[in-house]
Amino acid sequence: MRQIHILSRVAEYATKQGRDAKALLDILLPILKRPNRTVPERTKNDVLKVMLRFVPLVLDSQDAGLTADEKQKLFAVYLEAVSSAFGRIRLDTARATLSQLLVLLAGFGQEGSGPTSLQNAAAVIEGINSYSTERLSEPDFERRLAAYAQLNEDMWSRPDLLDAQAWVPVLYNLKYFAQDHDELSIRSNAAYGLSRYITRVSQACQSEPESAETMLLGRGLTSIVIPAIKHAFTSKHEPVRAEFLGILRKAVHECGPYFAQLRDLMKLDNADEEANFFYNLVHIQQHRRQRALRRFRALVVDSIQAAPELME
Repeated sequence: MRQIHILSRVAEYATKQGRDAKALLDILLPILKRPNRTVPERTKNDVLKVMLRFVPLVLDSQDAGLTADEKQKLFAVYLEAVSSAFGRIRLDTARATLSQLLVLLAGFGQEGSGPTSLQNAAAVIEGINSYSTERLSEPDFERRLAAYAQLNEDMWSRPDLLDAQAWVPVLYNLKYFAQDHDELSIRSNAAYGLSRYITRVSQACQSEPESAETMLLGRGLTSIVIPAIKHAFTSKHEPVRAEFLGILRKAVHECGPYFAQLRDLMKLDNADEEANFFYNLVHIQQHRRQRALRRFRALVVDSIQAAPELME
């Protein structure tokens, strides 16, 4: 770990040798996915600092000997590594470095005078990860709530401002902040952003079900949002579980007909709230919660009897 820290300190002096920079990044990138008990987040922050310096050497330099297609593939790898790290890393300085990296990546390959979708996403993400300049380690709530308003209202009315690729880092940030059990305003705004995305996916499935953009939007739902819901249900904090139960109800109601992972759960989404599983499971009255669990059990039993191979 000490060697990585030293590398992060001297990386700023590197000016060429894109091939060597690529080789180092190939070695360091897997570290970002290691659990914190084996690799502390301060070390991961050092890796991100190295990326901040070396990524331009790889993608901009001619020394690496890469074709345009190879650089595009590397760009996708770096973008995925940065995006997914937003969903795991908690250290405020590391999240600030991630925001800088995303801004850097969003600037590559820009054409035209206006900002790209990825640049729009980077600006929002920088806002929702901002910290106060006056108080140490305290979130800048004014900037964060303004960024959420921009995402959930302004950009919502202009779908062209965020394409499927730009939504990926946004989704990782939303799933992270939706699990904030301390700050209600942050959690509710992030959960609302996930609900907005679910509606976007539903609209795309209705209007252009076969388009590549719709396929990518659907992949964001199945590979990021649904796993985040499953993980949140293991949280020891009831407000977090309740928040994600609402997100699951939204996904089942609007996207159930289009995705196999959600289709069976549509039987639980009854229009009558007295019989609605999602509504009753978090109801203040205990007998309503017990009724919801009995209904869920009956659905599971019926499904197994209808398809015994589910037990295998």
